Amino acid sequence: MQAVNARQLKIGVSLFQRGEVSLGRAARIAGVSTADMISHLSRLGVAVVQGDREAAGTDMETLDEFCKRIGARAAERGLTEETLAQILDDENGEANRR
Repeated sequence: MQAVNARQLKIGVSLFQRGEVSLGRAARIAGVSTADMISHLSRLGVAVVQGDREAAGTDMETLDEFCKRIGARAAERGLTEETLAQILDDENGEANRR
């Protein structure tokens, strides 16, 4: 994760946990990328998709856009879907071990 202000990160996480802001907004408050916020929340055991149906739909749209951007970046660098999937699996395993 990039260098962050611990107080900003804590505020972003707290607001997200209480359902007061979306995942994307929490990441902006914390001063981190959406990917870093997802990883941080995962390490804390916080569900990324939460809230009512509307909020869950918005969060799923955010995650979908994030995945599309990551896929496009991977393709630009010549990574195959299989390689990208392995990298993501490795990252997920690391996050679960922390």
